[in-house]
Amino acid sequence: MAVLQILVTLLLLLGGADMLAAQGPDPAVARRAAPADLGVRPGRTVRVAVAGEGRLAGTVTASDGAGFTLATPGGERRFATLPDTLWTRGRAVAQGAVVGGIVGVGAGVLLGLFGNALCEYDCGPAAGDAALGALLVGASGAALGALVGAAIPRWQRRLP
Repeated sequence: MAVLQILVTLLLLLGGADMLAAQGPDPAVARRAAPADLGVRPGRTVRVAVAGEGRLAGTVTASDGAGFTLATPGGERRFATLPDTLWTRGRAVAQGAVVGGIVGVGAGVLLGLFGNALCEYDCGPAAGDAALGALLVGASGAALGALVGAAIPRWQRRLP
């Protein structure tokens, strides 16, 4: 019973993180932000949506409080103001850690219960073995998931 409570609590905590992440900044406030506040720094790969031209992707060559310069395959473009839509290129480290942690906790509980079932003498409580397995394998799974996520590029929407 205690294992079930631990699993439900973990799932609620991890599920709540997605709901909180969905509550992004107010677009009106973000529009007045400096490019550096949105992750637009020299050397960073960004993608913007420009009315009438579609999406442009390139590397930021210069950035200041007034705007930024983007090097695209078609040449350099200067944006004096922030575009309507802006993405920055990042890595999926956090998502990988969450997925790896969830899978690791589930596998750890099963391994702990299986190990307890194989015990013949002086066996402790099954819940204790399941919790220990969840902790050890869950932490290992989160670390492995973070490593895998670091290898996966991901676009992060900054505006609107």
